[in-house]
Amino acid sequence: MVYNRSKYILLPEPELTFSYVQPTYKSLSPLEGLKNWGPYDASIPGFILRPSNPIRIALISPSTKVHTIKGYLQSLMKENKLTKPHEYLRDYKGFKEIYGLNVDISDQLIITVNPKEIVHCKNGEHPEIAFLELIKSKLKMLSAKREQFDLIVLFITSEMKEFLEIKSENYSFDFHDQLKAYSAPSNLRLQLIREERIPKQADVNDTIRKLWWLSSAIYTKTGGIPYKLADISGKTAFIGLAYGIKHGNTANRIVLGSSQVFNERGEGIRFHLFPIENPLWEKIGVKRKNPYMNSEDARRLFTIIRQDYQTINGELPSRVVVHKSTPFKSEEIEGIVQALEGINNIELLTINQNTLHRAIQGEIRSGKQEVSNFPIKRGTVLPLDSYSFLLWTCGDLDGVDPTGRHFYQERRYIPEPIVVTRYLGKDCIETVAVDILKLTKMNWNNLQIYNRLPVTIEFAHSISDIVKQLESYSNVPKDFRYYI
Repeated sequence: MVYNRSKYILLPEPELTFSYVQPTYKSLSPLEGLKNWGPYDASIPGFILRPSNPIRIALISPSTKVHTIKGYLQSLMKENKLTKPHEYLRDYKGFKEIYGLNVDISDQLIITVNPKEIVHCKNGEHPEIAFLELIKSKLKMLSAKREQFDLIVLFITSEMKEFLEIKSENYSFDFHDQLKAYSAPSNLRLQLIREERIPKQADVNDTIRKLWWLSSAIYTKTGGIPYKLADISGKTAFIGLAYGIKHGNTANRIVLGSSQVFNERGEGIRFHLFPIENPLWEKIGVKRKNPYMNSEDARRLFTIIRQDYQTINGELPSRVVVHKSTPFKSEEIEGIVQALEGINNIELLTINQNTLHRAIQGEIRSGKQEVSNFPIKRGTVLPLDSYSFLLWTCGDLDGVDPTGRHFYQERRYIPEPIVVTRYLGKDCIETVAVDILKLTKMNWNNLQIYNRLPVTIEFAHSISDIVKQLESYSNVPKDFRYYI
């Protein structure tokens, strides 16, 4: 069905700030801002929580490929320039020049995996489990030297690919999630680098892109704050919810509610793990079921979140916004409202990325309505009814390409909107949509100008995938840097 809708809203693109003291150090692009002004936390006078200088990297690598990964990491310190202006990429000035810190890889912190160990894993009854245990043993060797490094880089080479993921109807294994579930409670921060993603020297743009992305990941995982949202809109807590369902029979299956708390600046990203012993279930179709919390579980979870926010910020938020990808049920709403008593502005929103809605940008040519040659604008909002709207978080974006041309991150695909449905709240549609648009720019684990989903939803699902691998939740750190 085709609709011709003219009553749409176009939101401005949120800006990022790169300085605590200079209000003019703002940009739409994280690359532009880091290139011009460096990371946000470098501008905070006397700030002692920045990454150490140098950032100390420990390395786990096949013995035959140590020189490859070490050389790639050392290339982070070198300058790489574009051969011609790029629509989004900027010259990579070198890690020290951008972040003000050096990177050090000590030979004493290099742990090798020899070829015989990999062959032994392949010959085991469960090769993927054998390989996981092998890498865990290497991590344990580094744990004894924990005070000597800030980050562990694990080099995943071609001969290791078969161990990384297995999926069948009754069995699922994800090496990344399993390893993060082990390393986080062990106080180890990891960066996995795959051999096939090391750029080829002949491809200048690919090299510069990957150096930017890796440098930001290293800086963030070791404690850095690359940028923040420029526009502050009051004392708001943003929370993302997701559920992780552990594989196994019904008696042993555990459903987890996981959430993150942000303040209005995009700071204070934390995770809460909340085992749910008696989940409720909503049947979707013939086989699928969505879990949700009963009233008491929701009340207890949001009481913890409320207390955590107050501890960090010294006061309660004046507004709470909750995102999740499945519907809010009446039991959940009741428990959340009880826990947040005294907070009068509560927004409960579902964000669904699976929709058949599409839109074509129109424009006036010679006095006639025509189809534009460019995609719909990012930030376009189209109301569907009193409770839901479409929001294009992907789309054409002005002010990014230095030559003034149109910029569309996804290039040739028709932009797909997300569907936002309100279950509780009173804010105007523009406020709700702007919040989501801002949070699509706050994934510090990559330097894209935006992501399709807000970081509330992205991180909630990432952490729920990881923590369902855990057997215990008592020693799990809340800092998001352990999981990205």
